[in-house]
Amino acid sequence: MIKVVGHRGAAGYATENTLSAFKKAVGLGVDEVEFDVQLSKDKVPIVFHDDFLDRITNSRGFVGDKPWKKLQKVKVIDHERIYKLEEILEFIKDFPQGLQIELKGIGTEKPVLRLVKKHRLLHRTTFSSFWHDRVKKIKELEPKAKTGVIVSDHPVHPLQVVRNARANNLHIRKSYVTKDLVKLMHANNKKIFAWNADTEKDIVPLIKADVDYIGSNRPDVVIKLLKKLKKC
Repeated sequence: MIKVVGHRGAAGYATENTLSAFKKAVGLGVDEVEFDVQLSKDKVPIVFHDDFLDRITNSRGFVGDKPWKKLQKVKVIDHERIYKLEEILEFIKDFPQGLQIELKGIGTEKPVLRLVKKHRLLHRTTFSSFWHDRVKKIKELEPKAKTGVIVSDHPVHPLQVVRNARANNLHIRKSYVTKDLVKLMHANNKKIFAWNADTEKDIVPLIKADVDYIGSNRPDVVIKLLKKLKKC
């Protein structure tokens, strides 16, 4: 069964990585929600994508240079704010959705894993990163953790990339997904997460390739197409 993942909540309908976006994703019926985590200056895990505040807030500067006391006062567009990871975990644990947590900042592995385990969400969580050493570190800290390596291009040896990080999944840009790649991963007990597909033109080939996860800013579009093609 292909799982539908709301990218940064449901970023096509609400401000990314905010409670509004996660509520929207849950309401749309996604299987899992994806979001980004980095650390404040005083090492508080926060849910925020960019290295800098400028794009979606009323503030400026490098996120990691500011303590949580200041970040919690920053205003995000659409009357939203920045959330601590713990706040989002407290919200999502009351719903059945799985979690796809992308580790963005240096040193995120231990504090993020600690909070996920504190809220008893390890079995529902996949940890991923473009920095594959962080993925490997999660596995070292908690062998039972599900992990994924994110790649921005098509690796020459994709299976080896996943194995080197001791990961479970390959998270790859939608345009690099092929049926042969999916077959290779599945034959070796690995899964494929395709990101991010928002239109029928992009989504249908992923469904036909039988990927395991489809990340989308408009997850309702994926859900409708899955029902139409009877793949959910």
